Amino acid sequence: MNFVEIRQKFEEAFQISFKAAKHSETSFEIGPAINNGYLFRLIVSYATEVRFTIRFQAESFGLSVIKSMAGASLNQRVVSASYFGMLEKQACSVNIVFDGISGDATNPTLWPNEWKSFSLQVTKKLIAPYPGKDHIEVAFPFALTTMAALLALLPMEESDLPKKEDIEEIGSPELEGTKYQVTLNRYERSGINRSLCLFIKGHKCAVCGMDFGNVYGPLGEGYIQVHHIVPVSQIGPDYRIDPEKDLVPVCPNCHAMLHRRNPPLSVEELKEILEKRKR
Repeated sequence: MNFVEIRQKFEEAFQISFKAAKHSETSFEIGPAINNGYLFRLIVSYATEVRFTIRFQAESFGLSVIKSMAGASLNQRVVSASYFGMLEKQACSVNIVFDGISGDATNPTLWPNEWKSFSLQVTKKLIAPYPGKDHIEVAFPFALTTMAALLALLPMEESDLPKKEDIEEIGSPELEGTKYQVTLNRYERSGINRSLCLFIKGHKCAVCGMDFGNVYGPLGEGYIQVHHIVPVSQIGPDYRIDPEKDLVPVCPNCHAMLHRRNPPLSVEELKEILEKRKR
């Protein structure tokens, strides 16, 4: 299995864009793509023939990513912990650390309400090398499950999350086939891509410039809607959204005005209308 295949399988599972690179025959990296870089990375590497680790690594967006994860709802944390539980059932050691203090990865009620730093390392010791499989192929399903646990903590609509009971029905992260694929696909494109759009473009309305945090203080901090430049109704099932080109943050008023026409107004057209009203 090469890094191109790894990237394709992650994109099929989560319906967002990924970057991947193969370091060696026993090491690779994978992460959601953003601005030609990574939102964050998982570094997968073997220490011996029968022991590998999967490590979370923050990137240039690291503080924003960690802050967003810290704001995850209890439901999101439960879903994330369920994936960590799947890993532990497969004899993985999951070491999760919040602000320098180790936590129980499978008990989200014990996680701190918020955190400023976060680290994660998943370690798997095999009984013996898998015959007929290369190192990357063996580690792949565990990396996929680890990615699901992390993506569950990013901001998204509650309806975008898989149900806890559906996750638990899967059982082993080594299972392949429809049920595992369908469950991962319950991370709808809109939820994760919304997060990626806001990491890139911020929370200020692209039309009128309104920032809810500036206007309403802590109550409005981080609030904004996301507009699909190409209407969702026109997006085919195989279309992969580019959060930088296809999505834009807008306030509810401007969002409503964009959709007052069918097809919707462009952001530039609505900005021009506002400018004319100011003259």
